[in-house]
Amino acid sequence: TYPHYWKHPYVPGTERRLLKVGKTDGAAFVRIRAQARQTGAPEEPLLLRVYVAPEPGTSERSFHRLLDAAEHSRNEGATAGREWFSTTLEFCDEIAAALRLEVLAADVT
Repeated sequence: TYPHYWKHPYVPGTERRLLKVGKTDGAAFVRIRAQARQTGAPEEPLLLRVYVAPEPGTSERSFHRLLDAAEHSRNEGATAGREWFSTTLEFCDEIAAALRLEVLAADVT
């Protein structure tokens, strides 16, 4: 996510924030910084979690299906990124636990 999204919940009165849930086959922060540079993002991205998966593509599809099923809305639109969800970090951690993924946490203070 980005600092602005982390500081300001997407759904007022909840902890639901815009979080990008995606996969990479390489180093997570390298991928995130590359994407931010390509899009000219106004802030440095925050890496909140890395979920280590033996099959990243399969785990990503399962993650997205579970977020969709729980109505943790996905951005829609012609130019909106399809990997952005209105969700909570805790819910993502629960999905990771259900999928038996290793969780690497970052400090988000």
